[in-house]
Amino acid sequence: MSFTDLAKTLPDPLVVFLMCMLPLTELQGAIIFGVTVLEMNPWMAFIFGTAGCITMAMLLLIFLEDVTEFLRKRSKLLNRFFNWLFARTQAKYSSRLSEMGHVALFTYIAIPTPGSGGWTGALIAYVFGIPRKKAALILATGLIVTGLIVMFGTEGVLYLVED
Repeated sequence: MSFTDLAKTLPDPLVVFLMCMLPLTELQGAIIFGVTVLEMNPWMAFIFGTAGCITMAMLLLIFLEDVTEFLRKRSKLLNRFFNWLFARTQAKYSSRLSEMGHVALFTYIAIPTPGSGGWTGALIAYVFGIPRKKAALILATGLIVTGLIVMFGTEGVLYLVED
């Protein structure tokens, strides 16, 4: 059974909502899948996709610290992994965040590129100690912008291909 076959067994809005919670598809993949494969109304794909991605980002903001600390205490290997991951993340993004502050995080999330989205944004917010309420607002706003860009971009490409 392929993913498309599995997706056909669930209501289309739920498929898009759940796809947006996955780190590999997030908004970009889920909205495009919803509009092209599931033939959803673009606004419906945007609404359910954005809701799914924002939900996942908020869950990550709420639970990431507790889960990380729990895993660090239980495993030396995971503790080393998290030390490496956080050091790598800080090295990769510290110059952008220090130069532009929270605008950098918003911009990073709002521009739909591979690897940017709710998962990475929540991780960056956690690693850099951005307060949860502020991070939640930045993430939600950036994800809404991303969703709009992807939705209108998908519609534009489909318009060009159909004519």
